[in-house]
Amino acid sequence: SVFASGDEEGLVLLWDSRAAKPIYRYTQHTDYITDMTLHAKDQCLVVTSGDATLSVHDLRKRKARARSEDDNDDELLSCCCVKGGKKVVAGTQSGVLHLYSWGYFNDCSDRFPGHPESVQALVAFDDDTLLTGSSDGAVRVVGVLPNRLLGILGQHNGDHEVERLALSADKHVLVSMSHDSAVKLWDL
Repeated sequence: SVFASGDEEGLVLLWDSRAAKPIYRYTQHTDYITDMTLHAKDQCLVVTSGDATLSVHDLRKRKARARSEDDNDDELLSCCCVKGGKKVVAGTQSGVLHLYSWGYFNDCSDRFPGHPESVQALVAFDDDTLLTGSSDGAVRVVGVLPNRLLGILGQHNGDHEVERLALSADKHVLVSMSHDSAVKLWDL
């Protein structure tokens, strides 16, 4: 089994549970690692960082494939793949969703404003729909291409930011975790 880790200094490591040392090391991020997601079709790990960049790593060849440009002022906080793996969506500190076309990572191909605060967590519901967790405590449903806010699924108490989202395998339950020390289950 292989798993990945990221640290506060921007280091990305791949580990094999049978080995005592990492099997891959990436040191080009200059700030903390915020999220990772798997692009299953190409066997790549997509990583976002507080340095406002996104990087893509080939898990088979154990080497970096791409890194976005450094000219973005907005921290990338979350990421997921949609549209059959043709798009990568990254949530930002300002609440804008950045859309990248697979294979073209220098700069995002589209920006979708609409969240009033930062997008801390993303999970793909299907190829066209995202569920987002924001620092205002709301869990939102978002359509991708066409980009539109479809509604608010729910809210954590006291506007505590949503830190993480997870979707059950059958896509009937969403789990959200927030700074109010609550874990909520949402019926979909």
